[in-house]
Amino acid sequence: MKIYDENLVLVYEGEVKNSKWNGKGKIYHKNGNVAFEGSFVDNLCEGEGKEYFLDGVLSYSGYFKNNKYSGYGKKYYTSGKIMYEGEFLEGVPNGSGKLYNYNENTIAVGKFLEGKLSGKIKVIDLEIGKERIEYYEYGIKIEI
Repeated sequence: MKIYDENLVLVYEGEVKNSKWNGKGKIYHKNGNVAFEGSFVDNLCEGEGKEYFLDGVLSYSGYFKNNKYSGYGKKYYTSGKIMYEGEFLEGVPNGSGKLYNYNENTIAVGKFLEGKLSGKIKVIDLEIGKERIEYYEYGIKIEI
């Protein structure tokens, strides 16, 4: 089924059950590009899906719960380069993950708590092949 707004711009295309988005579907940006494609439950992104920036570049791929990133996923910069891969909870990194800098040549590997680095973090510089250990408490680097 296709659903349009009052200006006849396509908003949603996919399965509808009980007058709600349920099953596989796509949400569209006003410019016609796909904003989200994946699974829906009662009009909410639920289960596996992909989210896209306005220009069509992939923004996130992974799992959703109640319209928020939840479970394993990958978040991308607007350039399409990977920013983060790992566990999410309530829309932010939470649990084990890898954070990449924009050039993808440095990776921080470890635990995240409410979107912030937490505990012992391994920082890997891929250009020079060196690793170091840093410690963080709620996103703030601490010296031990």
